[in-house]
Amino acid sequence: MKLSSILTKYKLKVVLPLALIVGSIVIAILLVLFKPQAEKRSSQPKLPVVTVKKVHSETVKIPVFSRGTIKAGTDIILTSEVQGRVQSISKNLTAGGFFKKGEVLLKVDPVNYELDLAKVKSQVSKAELNLARVKADVRTNRLGKTRVGLARVAEAKAQLKAAQADTERVKILLAKTEVRAPFSGRVLDKMVGTGQYISPGMQLGRIFATKNAEIHLPLSDTQIALIDVPYRGNKNSEASPLVRLEASYGETSFYWLGRIIGTEGGINARNRLMYLIADIEDPFADDPAQPKRPPLTVGKFVEAEIEGSKFDNIFVVPREAIRNSNQVLTVDKNQRLHIREVSILYRGKNNIYIKKGLNENDHIVMTPLDVVVEGMRVLLSDSQQMEFASTSIEKDDSLKVGTRLLKSDETERIISTGTDKKRTIHIKEALPPEPLPEQ
Repeated sequence: MKLSSILTKYKLKVVLPLALIVGSIVIAILLVLFKPQAEKRSSQPKLPVVTVKKVHSETVKIPVFSRGTIKAGTDIILTSEVQGRVQSISKNLTAGGFFKKGEVLLKVDPVNYELDLAKVKSQVSKAELNLARVKADVRTNRLGKTRVGLARVAEAKAQLKAAQADTERVKILLAKTEVRAPFSGRVLDKMVGTGQYISPGMQLGRIFATKNAEIHLPLSDTQIALIDVPYRGNKNSEASPLVRLEASYGETSFYWLGRIIGTEGGINARNRLMYLIADIEDPFADDPAQPKRPPLTVGKFVEAEIEGSKFDNIFVVPREAIRNSNQVLTVDKNQRLHIREVSILYRGKNNIYIKKGLNENDHIVMTPLDVVVEGMRVLLSDSQQMEFASTSIEKDDSLKVGTRLLKSDETERIISTGTDKKRTIHIKEALPPEPLPEQ
């Protein structure tokens, strides 16, 4: 019994695995012999479909963009030149108030200066009487041409002139008890009140002129090179670059026009940029083209577009046409792709300005591509295929375009004119793959 059980275990360990291996081999051979035949189909490459744009060289003024805060063209602090008690203050001398040139903004009690004026006038009268007496005495004593006589007359005249000068000084101080506006403008701040005692040099308020406003615009060296900057001041306003300022009030944007009149004295030490100074005339005036435009107030943040200099033979392309910082893809008449290295003059907000690397009537690719190989084929839309084909036909001819299938990798486009002329253009292109048959 023990021997038979040992033989049985041996057979299970050896024979059974051998049987499984042999069976697997037989099944594999049968699967290979009776495998289904795969249907043979020709592979058809899928080419990328792109959109192109024809470019032309042109003469352009490249706009330069910056931003800044509106400042007053003239901004001063009113100070007192006399002393006394404030007698009255104009209703316009308040924060935000408007005033006209020559308007009395503040009055100081003039009584002390009126008394001083009466005193100095009496001194003038005494000096005049003394001069007349000296002249008479000199004539009586026959001293008119002597040194003594001339000295006495000169001294009397000097005393009279001193008294007259003192009178003029007091008159000026008396006039300055009325503080008048030096220009038409607006009040930023009032620093004095009625009944307050003031002295010379005391600040009364801060005002600014409304005739013009300024804005200082930071620009880089690259931007400066695009502008005809009036470094020595604005000698010819018509030749100065225009500036268009735009500001938003709620959901509405308004604009003002100005001109570049110069630059700040040097490079800004904090950001290493140069600041151009733009002048905006009459920023508080109404504009018929913008009936609801508010005044351009001091402190308002605005966007600025500066007129650039003229540049010839420049290609203006959208920003999306640039690859790898300085490359443009073009498509030739055979619909093959080419990589162009370009020299960029300036990168604008929406456009790139190219001075070298493109030719007239080049077609640049506007579609982003993941993989680009020099000379690879691409497909164009039907409308752009017609545009490509029509470049070889006379402009006066009327075009008719048709397409018929040839081989699996070709199409024939037949282009006929309004006359009996016919031209045939063969364009090799991949056709869309045929749909798989339904199972």
